[in-house]
Amino acid sequence: MTTLRLHPDFLSALIEGRKTTTVRAGWRDLSSGPAVVETGRQSIEVLVTGVRHCRYADLTLEDAKRDGFESLEQLRSALRRFYPNLSDGSAVSVIGLKPLL
Repeated sequence: MTTLRLHPDFLSALIEGRKTTTVRAGWRDLSSGPAVVETGRQSIEVLVTGVRHCRYADLTLEDAKRDGFESLEQLRSALRRFYPNLSDGSAVSVIGLKPLL
């Protein structure tokens, strides 16, 4: 089963349905279906609902909102925190998630 690591700060937003995607650097080839999201201290089962690939520069405000952020700049700032080498041309994967609680 696929395991996705998630920073603990974002877990409650995922559980509460305010975060329905996670954006990862690179081209992630994930299949839809069951997966586990783990924070290091806690893990939950989720359903991967789909994956969309695009360039970092092509992320939208809607992508940010689905990821639990209020603005595109907040999403980009968070991504740069985890992936400091991202550039506008970098590939990213927007992974749809649904908690199975």
